[in-house]
Amino acid sequence: MARGKKVIQELQTQGYGGANTWGGPQKVKYYAPDGSVRISIPGQLSDRNGIIYDRLILQGYSLSPPETPKPHCAGCGKWHDTKEEVKVCVKKRKVDTAKWDNWAKKHQGKGQDKEIKELKDEVSELKDLMKQLLEKK
Repeated sequence: MARGKKVIQELQTQGYGGANTWGGPQKVKYYAPDGSVRISIPGQLSDRNGIIYDRLILQGYSLSPPETPKPHCAGCGKWHDTKEEVKVCVKKRKVDTAKWDNWAKKHQGKGQDKEIKELKDEVSELKDLMKQLLEKK
């Protein structure tokens, strides 16, 4: 068994308390809507009224495991209610990416052709001057 698999297996059997997460600032176990676990220092935000919020809870994490895990979307990085929504989101993301790639290719290098030609001409002139100087010596 590879060392990485062995460590993962130990973590799953002992829990993260056995993985030297003690010491330092107090850490909290957060559960993502898909059921994955994240151990993190609470990031507290406060508003004008002095109410304190936890940034991970605002992002959708909770302190208890979800009863019905939601699928994670590779398209937007969030969680959707159904797998069909995930498929639609990923497809939409691919279409948007292709659209912006085409736009970037179309607009890439506009106006630079003239500048590049001028630079090439200057370099060739400099090469000719260098040749002339070297021939004189």
